[in-house]
Amino acid sequence: MIDIEIRKSNRIKDFLHKIYNKLEELIFSIVQKLPEHLIPHWLMDWMEQYLNKRITQLQQETIKQNWKNIYLQKAVTEIHNRQQDTKEAPSDD
Repeated sequence: MIDIEIRKSNRIKDFLHKIYNKLEELIFSIVQKLPEHLIPHWLMDWMEQYLNKRITQLQQETIKQNWKNIYLQKAVTEIHNRQQDTKEAPSDD
């Protein structure tokens, strides 16, 4: 049994989230190009938090994708097995 939930996406929320992410990435890339002695301490702390957050997000996304792949592979195998069972079973026409 495949359990898939379809949700209507909130375009405004998605758009604002994309802008926030792009802004974060832009700030990070600018700060990364600055010499270290010119970067204020609070900005270095922000960069560390940003990197930790991104690493965590990427790890979680990797785990989700792995589980999704396993789930989909299992579904494909079940569908394939059902098709094989249908082909092997004689029809009673």
